[in-house]
Amino acid sequence: MSLRLTLFFIALSTLAGVHTVATKFHLYWYHNWLDIPMHILGGVCVVLGVSILPFFRLTVPHRYNISVTYLLCVLMVGICWEVFEYYAGVSLSTDPDFFVDTVIDIGMDLIGGVLGYLFIKRITKLEI
Repeated sequence: MSLRLTLFFIALSTLAGVHTVATKFHLYWYHNWLDIPMHILGGVCVVLGVSILPFFRLTVPHRYNISVTYLLCVLMVGICWEVFEYYAGVSLSTDPDFFVDTVIDIGMDLIGGVLGYLFIKRITKLEI
């Protein structure tokens, strides 16, 4: 469990650090592709975050396979992030590519969630 906790904080710190620098220097507007790896890393962070909840004596009830629970959490956080971007004025709803960009962002979140889940499966074998 401590390996997952460590990796979560490393991934989250990386995400926060790159996002801070990219925002400060307007890199998201200079490099349109930068949004893609950030959403993938965000999906990985959400899965790692959900996977460490038992470390804090919290459980995520899952009626389905745990992979579905992870992906639903990633989807929920991804949608919340897109709503935040909209209301913060980052995403412009008048841009014709707004809908396409939002769908791609959520897709990248889910790809990151799948990668995070595969990563968790591998880590779990190492922790036993």
